[in-house]
Amino acid sequence: MGRLFAGAFACRLLLAVTTTWPAGLAVAAEPPTGLTASYSIPVAVTSKLPSENVPLDPLVDFDKALSAIDAPGVLDPNSIQVREMGTGRVVAHSLGDSFGVGNSGHVQWVAARPNQRAYEIHFRTTAKRATLRPRRFTPLIGVGDLLSYNAGVPRPITMRFPARLVDLTGDGRLDLVGTLPHYYAPGGELGGIVCIPQVMAGTHGELEFGEMARLRYKQSAGDNQLKHFMGPYLVADVVDVNRDGRPDVIYTTTSKTTRFQSDRSIHKFAHVFLNSGRRDAGGMPEFVFDRKFPLPTDRSAGDSGEHWWGPVRVVDLDGDGLLDLVVGRMFSDQAGVTRDSRCYFLKNTNPQGWPMRLADEVVIDCGCRACFLDVDGDGRRDAVGLILDPDAQTPYRGNLVTWRKNLGGETPRFGPPRRFPGLALKHTTFLAAVDTPRRRGLLLNDKRTHSVRFLEHLGQSGPEGIRLRNHVIASRSADVVAGDQASPFPCDWDGDGDWDLVVGGGNGWPTVILNEGTDRRPQFSVPRQIHSEGSPIRIFMSQVFPGIRGYFHDMGYPFPSYVDWDGD
Repeated sequence: MGRLFAGAFACRLLLAVTTTWPAGLAVAAEPPTGLTASYSIPVAVTSKLPSENVPLDPLVDFDKALSAIDAPGVLDPNSIQVREMGTGRVVAHSLGDSFGVGNSGHVQWVAARPNQRAYEIHFRTTAKRATLRPRRFTPLIGVGDLLSYNAGVPRPITMRFPARLVDLTGDGRLDLVGTLPHYYAPGGELGGIVCIPQVMAGTHGELEFGEMARLRYKQSAGDNQLKHFMGPYLVADVVDVNRDGRPDVIYTTTSKTTRFQSDRSIHKFAHVFLNSGRRDAGGMPEFVFDRKFPLPTDRSAGDSGEHWWGPVRVVDLDGDGLLDLVVGRMFSDQAGVTRDSRCYFLKNTNPQGWPMRLADEVVIDCGCRACFLDVDGDGRRDAVGLILDPDAQTPYRGNLVTWRKNLGGETPRFGPPRRFPGLALKHTTFLAAVDTPRRRGLLLNDKRTHSVRFLEHLGQSGPEGIRLRNHVIASRSADVVAGDQASPFPCDWDGDGDWDLVVGGGNGWPTVILNEGTDRRPQFSVPRQIHSEGSPIRIFMSQVFPGIRGYFHDMGYPFPSYVDWDGD
């Protein structure tokens, strides 16, 4: 997955930066009210700065600073300010990812002048830790930080494998939860399960979200250490499996994950982590490992380790009131020019519901990577999945979203695939059902940019009609994302004097991202495909390398440039 980094060519200098406490931790002159008070931490760069615009990113442990002076309350991360000592000028800054789950991390800004080496980090405390709000402006620092749209309006956010809209923060809003493959940012974790909290719902149903936070777990309730869910590839569902009123996590991963941690059988099971009811310093639930269920296997795979690993859905598929398990067949479901529409249904036979007691798997034909939602309003959950798009330029990831009517039965049967009326739905590689009292519908990713939309199900409009409303999942602090392994090329595409980006991506579509701001304070538009002779340019491997038509991984990975080749 490709993110664009600020300062791609900037060197990270080895500077001596000091933060001072407790003696240097000063309470603001105005007396604190309750647990709310103002503090500042002096920061001094003791090295000589070699030039203008040097990036700084000291690691600051705010909990340690407050503990050193026995200060009450907890950090409000939205109150952090960086100021130049001497001038008092507020310097634009950004925060490292770890502030999504805690109160320690990198505070990042740019030293504009070589002689400006003294700063103060100001912040306030509150009685309860606040969730990070979307930032109005995220500056370009140059320490491997991610490039933000900075458009002043919500822009699409990325989620390769969306799982659910579910209230994880406890504020009553539906947050986006899903998984990321590979690395999302330099120095980050390999894959992971993440939550992007909802911050606002518009009058017309629009959904606006905030900053991404990683979910973490403990191997047992007595552990002190929180761990990250590991990839590189993993899929998850977030459901209250034990009916205690709190959403839990179940996930599966691939055999590739065994290369990065010690559990050599991790890919052979669906792993269940229960919500402990406790929260980390960032406000996210702490999950605790509870049990694991063996996954179905394909005997023809032998000892290759190719166990079918997802999607994993926890859903009452047969209508008996008990949550069952359904597992798909990634990635065999997209090999060659067909789609493997089979899933494994594992019925829950425990009349109490929990713990699950799963029967032997039964193969059901319900669509590629299916999720389950009552589409036609008959009270049964229908299957929504992918079929091959016959008009796709290349079969790899060339899909159409369809639904299949649930025909009933103790082992559910499903009818033939049907298209959703009036909607193309042709660039999705992964989808998930949203089935809550407040919102129902589908989360659909987009292979071109890995953005996500929510196709809200508004009910029926006649015997055959389905009313749907499309929402882009967006945030004012969204990172600029342009598909798999994006390759940005800075240039002035539109001739207005500032730098834009021409970007290549894994699925083969070169795109342009226009800068609607300035060189120093860029504001970016959403990625737009580049057209030639009336159609989007797309480059994939079978066009370039002869003899590989039908190759199962027929992607593109172009690295475009934009130069005056002929000097005109």
